[in-house]
Amino acid sequence: MKKKNCFFRILPLFLLILLAFQMPSCKETPIPEPTVQFGKIKGKVKDLNGIALSDVTISGEGLNDTTTNANGEFFYEKVEVKTYTLKASKTGYLIGSSDVKVVADKTVEPLIQLKLGDKPTVSTNTVVKINMTKAEVSGRLNAIGSSEITAYGHCWGTTSNPIVEENSITNFGTSNTVNQAFTSNLEDLTPNTQYYVRAYAENSFGIVYSTQVTFQTLPGEPTVMTNAATDIQFNKAQVIGNVTALGASNLTQHGHVWSKSPNPTLSDFKTTLGAKTTTGNFTSTLENLEMETTYYVRAYATNNSGTTYSNQEIFTTNNRFKDSRDAKWYDIVKINGKIWLKQNLNYDAPNSICYQFSDYDCSIYGRFYRFSDAAAALPSGWRLPTETDFNELITFLNGTTVAGGKMKDANINGTVSKYWQAPNLGATDESGFKAYGSGYLNKSNQPIEHQQSAMFWTSTAANSTQGRCLRLHTNNTEAQILSYDKEFFFSIRCILIQ
Repeated sequence: MKKKNCFFRILPLFLLILLAFQMPSCKETPIPEPTVQFGKIKGKVKDLNGIALSDVTISGEGLNDTTTNANGEFFYEKVEVKTYTLKASKTGYLIGSSDVKVVADKTVEPLIQLKLGDKPTVSTNTVVKINMTKAEVSGRLNAIGSSEITAYGHCWGTTSNPIVEENSITNFGTSNTVNQAFTSNLEDLTPNTQYYVRAYAENSFGIVYSTQVTFQTLPGEPTVMTNAATDIQFNKAQVIGNVTALGASNLTQHGHVWSKSPNPTLSDFKTTLGAKTTTGNFTSTLENLEMETTYYVRAYATNNSGTTYSNQEIFTTNNRFKDSRDAKWYDIVKINGKIWLKQNLNYDAPNSICYQFSDYDCSIYGRFYRFSDAAAALPSGWRLPTETDFNELITFLNGTTVAGGKMKDANINGTVSKYWQAPNLGATDESGFKAYGSGYLNKSNQPIEHQQSAMFWTSTAANSTQGRCLRLHTNNTEAQILSYDKEFFFSIRCILIQ
């Protein structure tokens, strides 16, 4: 019984195994892949005014970046069917976008519009606290624009409209604050130089500048200029200078320097006009010059920073003298080392008289003076000749008998000088003294020997009533020293005090 039960237990298991080997095998059936569909995108980018924009970058998830052409167009030839968000970006514009649904075997034509991004706005004020090498200027961020300011400050230089790429700048970094004031310290400037300065501000849409302002740094040393010499005489001249800037401090000294060589300095002849606290003109009188000599002159100005010189002027002294009392001019001549007036004195001193009381005759022959009035009529720096002076002149001209001819205005080509009556013997004016036949006046103011003689007072008295004088005459070549009544009116020739 037990063996029969075991058989019936094993038999079903055996039949299952046998059935498994006899059944055909079962294979998995593949699932077909879905069909992918494509469309096209033919888009265009314009600004808000409808103008096509080229070089705009187009991007979208799952798409390669592309750019618009000259007509603002962009293309995607094979795009999987679905919805895309296209983004358009171009420098200076805000990013634009458009949702595009691609349809199978269709071309969609989206339009994306871009708006210009706003740049910041900025202003600047006048420059203050200017010195030789520094200055201060303030500015203001008036508006931020469409994005954060990435840099702002001032730029400056020595040419108009400075820019940050080429000039000195301050940079205060980023900002999102509207109406923000800022101040720049401009340093390492060059003295006495004009500068231009502008505020600037930059964001992602570009850089802007304020209107420019200009300023001039102070000179460390003063600045000065001079004019050409005027009132040039045989031994002096006048020249006007101008202090155009005091520099870093008031002047401690100013004036003119001159020499017979170019570019004179303080080591040459100079005027010293003292300290000066304001700009403006000043006048120097250059004295003790040599006759008919070329000179170079410059103005100078000195402060605590040093001395500067002006432009150089050139002038040549002449053979003329100007009487400062009445501005009358006289020719002069140098004979035997002494400088004489080459014309008779014509100063309207008290008790002086013109021939025939005529100003015209005075302009030719000078005025007549009594012995006692002569010294008071002289211009400053001049004196009456002594008897010795005339004697030395006569000796220099080879003696009494011929000296007169060498002192009288010359006869030319046999024609007698119009300032002498004939014969005006031996008149050559070899000396340059150029005496005219002025004659003289007696005590009663009556003219005597007009155009026949020339009479010149000396400073030497013969006695209490008579003075010594030089006499020339038309009838001879002599130069005589004589004594005449002091109440007579004679001409005056002056000698420079040396």
